[in-house]
Amino acid sequence: MHKALAIGLSVIMLLTTSAIVYIQSVEEFSVRRYSYVYEVYEWILQINATTVIPWIIGSIASINISIYPVECKADSVLSITNLAISTGNISISRYIGIFNCSNEQRTTTITLPVVEPSLTSIKSGESRNIFVDIHLNGYIENAVDGARKNFSRSFSFPVVVSSPPSVLGLSIDSPKTVEADTRFFQVVVTAINMGSTPLFNTYLAIYINGSLYRALYLRSIDPNNITKTVIPIAIDRPGIYIVSATANYTTPLGVTGYSLANAITVVKSRPSIYITSNTSTAKVFKPIEISGMVSTPIRSTISIEISQNGIEWQELSRIYVDGNSFRYIWTPNSSGTYMLRAFLHPTDLYSSSTSNILHISVEKITPKIQLSGNIASGSQIKLSIQVDPKMQIDVDIMYRTSRDYSWRKYISVKTDSSGKGETIFTALQPDIYEFKAVINENNVFIYTESNTISIDMSQKTTTATQNTTPQQQSQTPAISLNQYTTVIVIALSSIVAALLLLIGRKR
Repeated sequence: MHKALAIGLSVIMLLTTSAIVYIQSVEEFSVRRYSYVYEVYEWILQINATTVIPWIIGSIASINISIYPVECKADSVLSITNLAISTGNISISRYIGIFNCSNEQRTTTITLPVVEPSLTSIKSGESRNIFVDIHLNGYIENAVDGARKNFSRSFSFPVVVSSPPSVLGLSIDSPKTVEADTRFFQVVVTAINMGSTPLFNTYLAIYINGSLYRALYLRSIDPNNITKTVIPIAIDRPGIYIVSATANYTTPLGVTGYSLANAITVVKSRPSIYITSNTSTAKVFKPIEISGMVSTPIRSTISIEISQNGIEWQELSRIYVDGNSFRYIWTPNSSGTYMLRAFLHPTDLYSSSTSNILHISVEKITPKIQLSGNIASGSQIKLSIQVDPKMQIDVDIMYRTSRDYSWRKYISVKTDSSGKGETIFTALQPDIYEFKAVINENNVFIYTESNTISIDMSQKTTTATQNTTPQQQSQTPAISLNQYTTVIVIALSSIVAALLLLIGRKR
């Protein structure tokens, strides 16, 4: 009578509670405690981790963590910003807080679902040791000047994981990931009687994240018989869905058995991304700040992309985002109208997402050109160029003599990365030579001329004029001294001829 009552209570508990419970005698469990002492700069911390073993596959395991300072530095505080516990794919973290020299103790309890995919290989009735990893991150802050020193510590301890004995094999086929905006996904629960006798009164319960989702009555299962049950799981939010199945059955001898299985499905989220810029118009080489916000905190990679037609996009840079905000500095190197956007790459947790599009107009800039020259030796003239902004660019060297009407191109000089360039001009005859440097209009600069310098190769002297305006100058034909003399002689001859003609007529 007492035995039957105990069996009935066990079945009721398994079908009504929101947690997955495996009925096992208390004598088979034991408490394990692990202690670690760490030196963190001038602090000494003791960390204790306590848990009950064995952990049962499909159940929930609890780990109690206590931290207290054994020694401390009076003029500083210690802050533990993140304590993370993981067994592989499952990781849970907590914020611990700030410690001072009051020797206060901080305690937190973290629960982990024992549903690691690697544990599915543990056969019914067997056990295995696994390691639990604990990571601490924080900083030491000086109370006087506020200076911070970051620290990170890690340790691990073993636990025993057991799979309950059973003649009913149970497995779950569930998708690893589900894309965002999906309304439901399906799981297939397979039960197989691995014994030699039928199993009766088989009840199947499906749990989602520890809460009972559906209960089914499978009646009897014959030896070697396979029963598959398809269950649609409604999606109410993105995140991790831990799907667990438990089965209770009765053997012909009246013994109650228990089986369980589990699987993990990640329903991806599609975070919204919104970006802004500190300006919508800028000039070439002027940095532009791009700021972005994500609707939910993420740990993933976002690409900043650029386009000029809205169809073809190129990646400017990739940014790792840990939180819900990011920042990028873009320095345009050519003029035009550009479109920028942020793109979230798909991962196991997130579906791809694209931000709004920014329109930014980039204008050309006016460079500064300084030309200098001197007579190097004999008939050679050394010409030097300095361009600002300092960069590699083609600069045309123009010249003319006292007999020329217009400017001629001598050579194109490519400046180095510091904006400097040099060339040698050879004068073919003694004359007055004028020089200027020109940057032609392109997608970066507008047309710009340098100052003009004049070198008299007959007198071996150099004269420089002030800079011209930074726009294209009208090239008025130059008239030489000889040409002026010729014009004056012709004019005087015409006047003399006219006077002689007038005197002849009067006679």
